[in-house]
Amino acid sequence: MKVLLRKALPEDFQEIAFVHYKAWLETYHGLLPKSFLDKRSLESSITIFKNNNCANTVVAIADDK
Repeated sequence: MKVLLRKALPEDFQEIAFVHYKAWLETYHGLLPKSFLDKRSLESSITIFKNNNCANTVVAIADDK
């Protein structure tokens, strides 16, 4: 597997938001109340990352994905 690390670009925000959202659900399942996790949404993560300039964010590209 070939992995490339690069600085995040503004157009990466949707993919970054998706990883952020899924990571929250998978990491905190069973640790935080379900009612709290149910309030999280992909849309809210997209909003967060769309408005963030990603200046300090790095993305990993594995096998061109």
